[in-house]
Amino acid sequence: MKHDHVDLVLSQWKAIRPDIDCSPIEVLGRMSRATSMMSQDVYALFKEYELSSIEFDILASLRRAGKPVTPTELYQALMLSSGAISTRWKVSKT
Repeated sequence: MKHDHVDLVLSQWKAIRPDIDCSPIEVLGRMSRATSMMSQDVYALFKEYELSSIEFDILASLRRAGKPVTPTELYQALMLSSGAISTRWKVSKT
């Protein structure tokens, strides 16, 4: 059986604190590692098309709406506040 970094962390916790249930680390640690690996590919694709992640999210939200949307509908579709959109947009342009 192949072991990964999460297995190492779990074995270290088990050795030092066998009384603690570390099963959430097993799930969350692997989810985090998978997200990190996938993000590298996604960001490379965004870079190829000169897009930031917020620009992609905005374009995808507008496309799936299928109709013109108000700024309020847009930030609600993005699950962000209006201030967060402004901040992310400014950061993506620097």
